[in-house]
Amino acid sequence: MTALTALATFGGFAAALGGLLGGLVSLRWSWANRARPHGGAIVLGWGLIGLSAAGFVLWRGGEIGLPLFFITLSLLAYGTVLAALQRRGVKSRGTAAAAPDTATIGPDAIDPAHRPKRLARGLLRTAAAFLLAGAAAIGIGVMVATSAPWSDVTRIAVGGLIVPILWAAGMAWTLVDTRILRASILLTGVAALSLGMAFF
Repeated sequence: MTALTALATFGGFAAALGGLLGGLVSLRWSWANRARPHGGAIVLGWGLIGLSAAGFVLWRGGEIGLPLFFITLSLLAYGTVLAALQRRGVKSRGTAAAAPDTATIGPDAIDPAHRPKRLARGLLRTAAAFLLAGAAAIGIGVMVATSAPWSDVTRIAVGGLIVPILWAAGMAWTLVDTRILRASILLTGVAALSLGMAFF
């Protein structure tokens, strides 16, 4: 009976992990082929991620399963992005020297070093990266620490752990995004909504 229980537990974890990985791969594939619509792949990806979250909850319960799910999701998503960036760098390395891409130089360039320098824009981007991203991250962390359906210790631990991760993600987004007002408005809205839900 113990062996069967252990086998069932391992099988549930493997299924939840496989569903999570499959969902991320499906989303990554759909976003990498944006020239053609892939609504089915997007729905499949988010559906698999949702089923994986339910699997983690069934495997370890809500208080432990959900934090494990979010940690695993973050690590797998980070690995997926790094793998995609590495493949893209290998593909473009051979052609970059022969034919420089002049379309990447200008106000809409992805690389911040290729954009024209403006003091006001730089100050706004810096303020958004540090202040607005920090306010949004802290707001989400406080909301989780006060409103998540877990025990007090779990809520505080998860809320504190996700703040630096979200802050770093917000900073990276605002520094890379070519439309700084879009990032500023969205981060302000997230901060106001999360802090409002936490205290009201």
